[in-house]
Amino acid sequence: MKILFCTGSMRKGGAERVISNLTNYLSRDNNELYIITSINTKTEYTLNKNIGVYHLDGIVREKNKLKRIKKRRKKLKEIINNIRPDIIITFLPEPTFMVMSLRRKIRCPIIISERNDPSEEYKSFIYKFLMRKYYKKADGFIFQTEGAKEYFSKNIQNKSVIIENPINKEFLIRNNNVKKKDIIISTGRLTAQKNQKMLISAFSEITDIYPHYKLIIYGEGDLRNELEMQIKRLGLENKVFLPGVVNNIKEKMEESKIFVLSSNYEGMPNALMEAMALGLPVISTDCPSGGPNYLIENRKTGVLVPIKNVEKLKKAIINLIEDKKMSDELGKNAAKKMKELNPDIINEKWKKYIYKILEENKR
Repeated sequence: MKILFCTGSMRKGGAERVISNLTNYLSRDNNELYIITSINTKTEYTLNKNIGVYHLDGIVREKNKLKRIKKRRKKLKEIINNIRPDIIITFLPEPTFMVMSLRRKIRCPIIISERNDPSEEYKSFIYKFLMRKYYKKADGFIFQTEGAKEYFSKNIQNKSVIIENPINKEFLIRNNNVKKKDIIISTGRLTAQKNQKMLISAFSEITDIYPHYKLIIYGEGDLRNELEMQIKRLGLENKVFLPGVVNNIKEKMEESKIFVLSSNYEGMPNALMEAMALGLPVISTDCPSGGPNYLIENRKTGVLVPIKNVEKLKKAIINLIEDKKMSDELGKNAAKKMKELNPDIINEKWKKYIYKILEENKR
């Protein structure tokens, strides 16, 4: 069977991690696996050698947006015609819109995988228009949470399934001999969605009480300059650090004492899952579309705080610093919860749903 995945890129990210894990898993059954990305960037996840990767853009990209879309669409059509896939699975809105715009010419079933909070994803008029125009023509949908599923029409809900994100197996193996440092860690793209500004603001009030603690935020993004200016304005240059993207994030998490996710919205956040699997006490905003709420039973497997609430976040961090017994209990329960999301279990759910959609389209 030929299975084709379409996404934006294969750089570090939640959707990209799911695609790499899933394609590697499905390739074990002698399936032919292909990935098409919108842009030509380095593949930052390890893929089996027999998985084909295509890019719609070259190294030098077309600057005119309309011309770029036309060129991508033409190249996408050529690749699909050459591969002749048995099924296509799309991730992220723009790649999905492009695939669905070719729906009349594509003979195989198409599954759309929704990865984020749809109320944010389709906020713009054009995205909402394209979503309503094209998504009803898909054959199946995969959501991460009930909240995301409920955003869509009953027609879409009726042909959908909920599949959680898998945890990276590497994070299910803990090194209990690592000496903990007084570090609060966060990881994610430096964007408005992740709201690291709130985390830095909360930490600025904590550092006066606990001056030995440091806040380290791993990731890269278009808000770097703004965050650096905030750090400087608050006089936190020796307390808050933005090291960028690192390849040993597991080690960095293991040596930290608390993990914080401060996002305004999320799907099923991989970074939060990884921290929980390693037994870190975690704090997360209770953000739509419900991923953190699914992962965290408040004050049992972690702590949930309202979005955009600096004061509640500050108090939650202070509580975990001061109450070591509670921190240890939260970490222990979190690690136990994450065993339910073993990638073999989650990938098998994907496999069953893919075969179900294929079978339904043979009738």
